[in-house]
Amino acid sequence: IVQSAGHIRVFAIALAASGNAADLTPFIHAVGIASVRIAEFVQFPWLRWVPFIKTRMKDAVGDVRRNADTLKAGGNIDESWIAVIEVMLTDIESTVERIMEYPYPRGSLSLRRLIAAFGIPVANDPTGSVLDFSVRVAIAYTLGTVAAAFITDPKIHSYWFPTTVAIIMVPGGTGRSLDRLSRRMLGTILGACLVSVLSLMFKWPELSDVIQSFSGGLAIFFGLANFTWFVFFLTCFIEPTGVAIGYRIAWTLAAGLLVLAVTLIYPRPTPELIGEKLALQAKSVKDYAVAVLATKNRTDEVDRVEGGDDAAPTASETYLSNEFEESALRKAATLAQIAVMICLNDSIMTPQKFRIDPFILAREIMSDLANASAIPGAIEFSQGKADGLLQYLSEDALTQLDRLVERLEGNQPAKVVVPQQIEERSSCSTDPFSGAIANAHQRLDMAGL
Repeated sequence: IVQSAGHIRVFAIALAASGNAADLTPFIHAVGIASVRIAEFVQFPWLRWVPFIKTRMKDAVGDVRRNADTLKAGGNIDESWIAVIEVMLTDIESTVERIMEYPYPRGSLSLRRLIAAFGIPVANDPTGSVLDFSVRVAIAYTLGTVAAAFITDPKIHSYWFPTTVAIIMVPGGTGRSLDRLSRRMLGTILGACLVSVLSLMFKWPELSDVIQSFSGGLAIFFGLANFTWFVFFLTCFIEPTGVAIGYRIAWTLAAGLLVLAVTLIYPRPTPELIGEKLALQAKSVKDYAVAVLATKNRTDEVDRVEGGDDAAPTASETYLSNEFEESALRKAATLAQIAVMICLNDSIMTPQKFRIDPFILAREIMSDLANASAIPGAIEFSQGKADGLLQYLSEDALTQLDRLVERLEGNQPAKVVVPQQIEERSSCSTDPFSGAIANAHQRLDMAGL
């Protein structure tokens, strides 16, 4: 069942990248609904005794069949894609037959699955960034709390010291915390100036109530939208009279110096550059495509031999090991996803490393490589029925993939570019394999890499 689900996912990506989106969208949508119904049935075994659930799953599979028949009757889809659709349909229908046959999903009940079933969170920190941040914030917050404990005068508001440490310290490199500190200082100073001016201009007894009424709501409004404005209105809310505003500015500055000291003494390990991770994924796609081509060529050669003692290889012998190739591609994709997470943590204010939004760029290039890898995957997993897709694995496309690897390994400083530009999709090619590679090249061009 797991293998069939993996194949269906690869086929769906290949179809989505094929350039026939308008015609294929209803079919892909129906496949998605059917996959969700199957997943529910497997995840919650007791549902098999609920007639409505069985009927709903069968209806979803029937909808996949109807959409497939509509595509075949329409004549707008190339014959090689019809073969892919047929294999997807067979996989879905056979999966439903299997899960309806067995009384309970078979497989080992590992401790991790048992913990997940009861809703207990399992640690997922492949980059180590969560652990690094936890240690740094624990050290800084403890030092701030100990220092504040020695100051007993309530007018000085010493609790602002550790509180500010917790607010301005964020995961990632020192640059992100410095950015947060600068925004905190700016918002605090602007808020202090405003309440001081209002206190001098208006001598109303109710002035502090009015300031708190407006600034409290606006602080909540800007809580996630803009940190500077959040601090600005929060300062007005906490200190509407401006009496202790000097202490607030002093504690903010002291907290910033403490955070800076802790991050310098306990720095984050320098992560591998994202280009290396994406280059590894691109290499895996290239190796995969070449292996599928070579295997197909060997099959054609055996078929041409007449009168040989050796029988032609079976489909399972002809095509590469699904387990080996899928694990290699999965590993490359996972490494690229980890690289995206690392970039998200380390990108802001890191000199000569990233001058663009690396998260958006890496995510889009990783998507392009996933689209490209789905084409040889569809050829392999269809057991020869989708050989018409071999036309896309051209030498020129493989050469462009080699060039993409070289560019990703270059790690050149990027020019400043508007992040939204990177998200624009290219329509340079309708070829789902070389078109995806060309998209990745275009993104690097737009980023100045």
